[in-house]
Amino acid sequence: METAKTNGVKATSRLLVNYPEPYRSQILDYLFKPNFGASLQLLKVEIGGDAQSTDGTEPSHMHYENDENYFRGYEWWLMKEAKKRNPFIKLIGKDCRLLRYDASFVFISLTSNQLIGQGAYERNGEPQSLPWAFPGWIGRGMDWPYDYPDVTAYYIISWIIGAKKYHDLDIDYIGIWNERPFNSKYIKVLRKTLDRVGLKTLGIIAADGNWNITNQMLFDPYLYDAVEIV
Repeated sequence: METAKTNGVKATSRLLVNYPEPYRSQILDYLFKPNFGASLQLLKVEIGGDAQSTDGTEPSHMHYENDENYFRGYEWWLMKEAKKRNPFIKLIGKDCRLLRYDASFVFISLTSNQLIGQGAYERNGEPQSLPWAFPGWIGRGMDWPYDYPDVTAYYIISWIIGAKKYHDLDIDYIGIWNERPFNSKYIKVLRKTLDRVGLKTLGIIAADGNWNITNQMLFDPYLYDAVEIV
């Protein structure tokens, strides 16, 4: 089995966009240029949810159901800067609710049996949490995005399509919910909806925080087919 391995870190790039030149470009070069500095191969960005996420409130592309704006937030800029330096870098979009600083992550592709990324980050050995959220309209006023999986899938796919339409960015993978319980129905709805709109090659990463999803995948062939990377 051939294995491709990359090391990753959890950090914040929120302030980077405000750095003066030439320092900002130098940092970006060290992060993303191949065979130079960190040479990162994966870039995971937050899908803003109008919630406080450590360094400020990350705006959503849809404040409410009929609102769409794909120029809010710094993540679009960061993804484009990464692609300028490495056109082959993989882009991952993820909605976040709870971030623990003692987290570690390992991505294994179910289709190629490859370890495609791993990393760990610790802060004084103590877990710290920050509430990151979906906009309230997705849960119809409740802080739970799984009650209406079609609505949540529509919200996520709108972000993916907007990335391509307005920024010419192809998202390679999409996550479920940062270190929160997964919902197999939502994952299957998301996969079905992605396929229906022509995004069959976009992979789903699930779940997050532990390996419990693998137990369900063994007995649910539809869930197994929906998830590309654990």
